[in-house]
Formats: sequence, structure tokens, C-alpha cells
Amino acid sequence: MWTVLIFLNLGALHCAVSSPPPSPINVSFSSENLRNILQWLPGNGTLDDTHFTVQYAIYGDSAEGSKGRRVRWMAVRQCTKIMRSWCDLSNETRDLEQGYYARVRAASRTASSTWALTGRRFDPILDTTFGPPLVSVEREDNTAIITLKGPMRYQPNNHTPGVPMATLYPQMTYNLSIHNTRRGQTSHFPVGSSPYIYRLMEYDTDYCFSAKTRFLSMPVLCQSSGWHCITTPPDPVIGQLKTVVVGIVVSSVCVCMLVVVAYLLYHYLTGKGQKSPYILV
Repeated sequence: MWTVLIFLNLGALHCAVSSPPPSPINVSFSSENLRNILQWLPGNGTLDDTHFTVQYAIYGDSAEGSKGRRVRWMAVRQCTKIMRSWCDLSNETRDLEQGYYARVRAASRTASSTWALTGRRFDPILDTTFGPPLVSVEREDNTAIITLKGPMRYQPNNHTPGVPMATLYPQMTYNLSIHNTRRGQTSHFPVGSSPYIYRLMEYDTDYCFSAKTRFLSMPVLCQSSGWHCITTPPDPVIGQLKTVVVGIVVSSVCVCMLVVVAYLLYHYLTGKGQKSPYILV
């Protein structure tokens, strides 16, 4: 009897130790400025010391195997036996003319889960989102000069020269938003080239500028930049009027004071208005 119980306990222990971890869930790509990240969530009950391994495949790329042609999955060296739940596949998915799939599995010390695949094909050139462009604003008198640049394609290392996204997407333009704080109004202007000159602004007013990329033929998600604000100078005509008014007022006050002083001095010197003292008899 005891022998049977011991064998049953050993069998249960062996099954518990060798049972595979749960497969990852919600495997999908996210992309901004062609920084292509594969991300996933650990399955329910995944232990803290579980590792993950990623592989990717190019759409239509297959290899001959014992059971006919099969998808050719390729390992990702930097994403083998990792503990985080994401993998940067920007280098592996750099060819914008290709589509890609990816898969990930969890592994414990003794067993691995089944592969969890992305639910749809990832096309970097169509599926990426555009980060905010760089915006700089300079003021010359009553004119704003807005310079727009980027966004730039993500570079996995700093040794590769930056490539503007506009080079890869020639149809890309900008949407420039200009907010007049005095009126509380925001206007939008399509901008095809930089710099953009905004003339005839109101004097002594705060103007704020924000921009985002714009596509007429592609449903692409584009992020807006922050607001960059300037203050226009005071109206020179009003300044001149104030100077004239102040000059007239000051001059008038000075003239009045001189007249009063002269009047008082005249009466003092001539003795007019003064009473003679009584003579004692």
C-alpha cells in the first residue's frame, strides 16, 4: 500500500515539475517611426522565473522540410531566453517591402509552452505610427517663422545616419495649428515645405504653434507636437500715441505750473492784494 502511494506521489511530482508553462497571450506588433516592437503578456499562472524566446518569419518565405514546404522561422539572438515581455525587431523587419509574422513561447527549467503567434501580418510601412515632428518658432517683427523637421526614422544604433520619414513617405506633409490666445481661436494650415511664414499677426498677443504629420491617402495615426508660444511686440502706433499724449499732458502741466508761479511771483513783487498795517496814533 505504501509503495503505491509513494509511486503516485512521485508521479504527481514529476508531472508538476515537467508540466509546460502557459503560452503567452496578446502577441502583437506596435510601431512608431518604424521602431517595430513585438510585445505580449505572460499567460495566467506564469512563474516569475519564466523565460521567453522570439522567432520571426517573412511573409511568403518558406523552406522545404520532411512534411513539405513550411514557414521558415528565424531566431532572434537578442530575444532568446529573455525575461521581459517585449522584443525590438526593428532590424529584423527593416525591409519595408516585406510583411512579417512573429511568435513567442515561454520556457521553464524543464519544459516549454507551445508557440503563440501574432494574429495578423505586420506591414511596417502601413502599420507604423508617426511621432511628433520637431517644431521651432522664431519671431521677426510681426511675423513668425515656423521650422518643421522630422519625425526621423528610428535607428537601433547611433552609428547609422538619421533618415527623415519624409524620405520614405514622399506624400507626407504637415498640419500646422496656430492658437491665438487673445481671441481664443485655433486655425489649421496645410504645410508642404519648411519653413512656413505666418504674417500679419496681431500686436501684443500670445501665439502658440503645434504641428503633426499629415497624409491624404493613408489612414495613419500621427501624433501632435507640443505647443511653442511667442508674444508679438506692442503696436508701434499705440506706442507713439501714448508718447504724444504723455508729452502733451506733461507739457500742459508744466505750463500751468509756470503760469501759477509767475502769477504768485508777480503779486508778491508788486504788493497787490496786500493790506497796509494800521498806524498807531
